Amino acid sequence: MGLDMVAGWAEPQPKTEGNVVPIKQEESLELTAEFDWRKHSRLHNLMQTIWFCKKYEGTPVPNKENETLYVPEDQEERAFLYRGLTASIGTVLPEFNCENLQLDETDIKVIRDFVVNDQLPFCADGMFWGHQFQEDAMKQYKEQDLEFCDKALEWLKEGKEVYYSSWW
Repeated sequence: MGLDMVAGWAEPQPKTEGNVVPIKQEESLELTAEFDWRKHSRLHNLMQTIWFCKKYEGTPVPNKENETLYVPEDQEERAFLYRGLTASIGTVLPEFNCENLQLDETDIKVIRDFVVNDQLPFCADGMFWGHQFQEDAMKQYKEQDLEFCDKALEWLKEGKEVYYSSWW
């Protein structure tokens, strides 16, 4: 029981026409999981925010007339968005359970920057997620997180797609 997480790669998946959301829910996705974590709540919290942004990109922003959620290509702007939204969401999104999140090059560079600078966002809750010892987990997994980012960038250069998935 608790938060289990994996990341790896898959061969490129066929895109459906008009599918601008890079989230794969197909049963046919064959993920080669090369990294796994147990109760690394701060990394998961960032992944949850990335998923939220990709899922809801293009939807109206509450209380902002004529504004929609936009995920910028620029690494610094995207890091700013992820940091701000993580704080705003502030809770577990149950619909993210058992989802496959596709990560692009900018996502991975943002994640790497957060890890290098010990700035993975604080996780406020998550039953059995290990949030009570998230500082320790962040330190314990730092090398592995960086190794994942480096490997993920290699996979992208090889034409593979990079995914993160979790369940609790």
